[in-house]
Amino acid sequence: MLLEAQVITKIGNWWYDHYTKETYWSKSLYNILEIENIPEGISKYSYYISLIHPDDRDNAYKYFSTIQEANDNQFEYKLITPAGNLKYFRASKGELVRDENGRPKRSFGVLQDITESKLSEKIIKIRQAELMEAQTIAKIGNWTWDLTLNRATWSDEINNIYEIDPGEASEGNFIKLLARYVHPSHRSILKEHLKDIANIRHSSYEYRVITPKGNVKYLSIIIGKLMRRDDGTVRKIIGTLQDVTERKQAEIEYRRTENKYQLILETIKMPAVSVDSNYNIIFCNKYMAGLLGYDQQEILGLNWAEKFVPENLRGNTSELFESDSFKPQNVNTVICRNGDRRIISWQNTISYDENGKIKEVTGIGEDITDREMATRQLIS
Repeated sequence: MLLEAQVITKIGNWWYDHYTKETYWSKSLYNILEIENIPEGISKYSYYISLIHPDDRDNAYKYFSTIQEANDNQFEYKLITPAGNLKYFRASKGELVRDENGRPKRSFGVLQDITESKLSEKIIKIRQAELMEAQTIAKIGNWTWDLTLNRATWSDEINNIYEIDPGEASEGNFIKLLARYVHPSHRSILKEHLKDIANIRHSSYEYRVITPKGNVKYLSIIIGKLMRRDDGTVRKIIGTLQDVTERKQAEIEYRRTENKYQLILETIKMPAVSVDSNYNIIFCNKYMAGLLGYDQQEILGLNWAEKFVPENLRGNTSELFESDSFKPQNVNTVICRNGDRRIISWQNTISYDENGKIKEVTGIGEDITDREMATRQLIS
């Protein structure tokens, strides 16, 4: 019954033996921490402290290291489980058992996962200051449009995004606010987006605005939720508006840099090719295509390993991506359209995705076939 109660209430208990310096954890404590055991070479106490959120770790360390002398019987803090889940915990001080000489013998305590109750509190009582701070950092504001009352409300961050004073925007003219400062080239996009918002097909759009201060910004408007009446008609729309200028500028700069890079690769008299993680060719300069006996357009999309790598070397080639062990420099043989084989010495530039996996590889090479053949003749 006790174990069942601990599971239901998400409670785990622990005790510490002051003689042996050993710590005991109940099975339910392992469960709420989402672990089966702890790594070797680290104590339970040190491991538990390492799981506590950095914001709370110092205070938690002070509490647990002096728990029997602490004035507070309970302490609440955040914790990140090894599975990556953020949880809220409450530590409760238990009994201190002493030996016949009055020295501490065993300390007891209880840990409870209070995540659900904490999240419920946040839903019931939103801390507006934290929300506003988060919106400011993310440059994102929220808005609500009540179609029944034809009235809209929005957060202060939207005023900040548009660089207008709160007094300039009154309730009810949110759509006018959106349209007033929209960039002329994007006016039709926004107009089409808002024309029949209740039956909208896309949940988000990006457009440009020119603020009253003359700044050009890229904004993303998102229809987050359509709240409907019993008959299916929309009564309220909830959404967000985010300033994505920095991201868009970074994308534009990236494309500009990439175009310059490809232009350079096109003009050099050396083989250059880019392949994705599946070894499909996504770029090939004119020199490389000519060396292989193809036009540039017909070579795009072909699989590099299957089409141009000798069959006995294809396994080694595919393993480079699978093992993330692509080398900055390598030499390999390629098969031309007419069956000739060329030996290429490559200098590789490797790009990774957000998970650290190889996304694409661009190689700039040197045809060393004649040199290799001459070397082999000298050796033989």
